[in-house]
Amino acid sequence: MGVKWDPFRDLVTFQEHMNRLFDVAVSEHRHEDGLAGWHPPADVCESGDSIHLYIEVSGMDPDRFDLKVEGKRLTLSGERTRPPRKNMTYHQTEILIGPFHRAFILPSDVDPEGIEANYCKGILEISLPKVPEPESQSVTVKVK
Repeated sequence: MGVKWDPFRDLVTFQEHMNRLFDVAVSEHRHEDGLAGWHPPADVCESGDSIHLYIEVSGMDPDRFDLKVEGKRLTLSGERTRPPRKNMTYHQTEILIGPFHRAFILPSDVDPEGIEANYCKGILEISLPKVPEPESQSVTVKVK
């Protein structure tokens, strides 16, 4: 007996193909500021005392990242290049290369002195400790 047709699987496959086509088309478009339109995918999560970002940027050297935090805004930029391959003819290129830029608005203030970034196995992990909120004080005001 044959395989049962699953329209949702076909829809997901179609969406993946469209996303890949869109990424390639956008990566070839340059903006006025010279930055390419590709954005590495990211996960942003929060624990009780810090915010964590996991950004997928394989094939990079750690010193090629430009990471800045200003107030509640974190920006990451860099450039991924294709390694030189001598005597090769490309038949397909899907790995996005060129400059990239990502900006994130952080949900709370962070302690810039405690920020840590680690790059391992193609994932840039950024840990941003939150600034502790001041304890609320209760003050009784005498009405005159």
